[in-house]
Amino acid sequence: MKKTVKVVMLPTEKASSLYLNKAELKYTGEEKIALGNTNQHLYLVSDDEIKEGDWFLHPDNVVIKANSQSDHKVYRCKKIIATTDKSLDNVEDCSPKDGSANIKLVSRLPQIPKSFVEQYVKAPIDEVELEYDTFNVNVEIPPAIRLTYNNEVIIHNSQIKTYTREEVKTILKKYMDYAFGKEYSKTEERIDQWMEENLLPCKPYKQVNLEFI
Repeated sequence: MKKTVKVVMLPTEKASSLYLNKAELKYTGEEKIALGNTNQHLYLVSDDEIKEGDWFLHPDNVVIKANSQSDHKVYRCKKIIATTDKSLDNVEDCSPKDGSANIKLVSRLPQIPKSFVEQYVKAPIDEVELEYDTFNVNVEIPPAIRLTYNNEVIIHNSQIKTYTREEVKTILKKYMDYAFGKEYSKTEERIDQWMEENLLPCKPYKQVNLEFI
């Protein structure tokens, strides 16, 4: 099965392969502190249940590890299911149900493929589809993220839908007609003014279908 999750980029004081040089996103391919620039990490977040030991994204854009004292059940927090930050570990409770032992399995949080990071730098997107495994057994087992042999998530068919200036103008015109009526005399003027202030002149984009494994 596939599930849509959000892509979030946040600044970090740690070494990373992504950084912002003024307003331009750069990818180095190796983790380092980018002096004079702002290092960044990518996170894939979902609405999956957050349990103790999981990493989650707080609404204040703070990355936190869930524990008995954290407020992940109070606020609308998002579970971090994959990242470019190799310092985030994942703790799984493997203890027997009879309480005879306390066993914790510690592993690195699933990683985002390099191929996706490279494409993200060229064309940032805020949603992707991940592959999940389901288990057809008698007991209830939640779907698990499908990973490659090197602990990377599998990202399928991320679609980037972009528009030409004329398409944007048509969409805005329909909204203005709906909101103010077709008789509103300043529709064209207001749309042209907004586009001049908010859109950079560029060539038309095409819709791109991508797959990262």
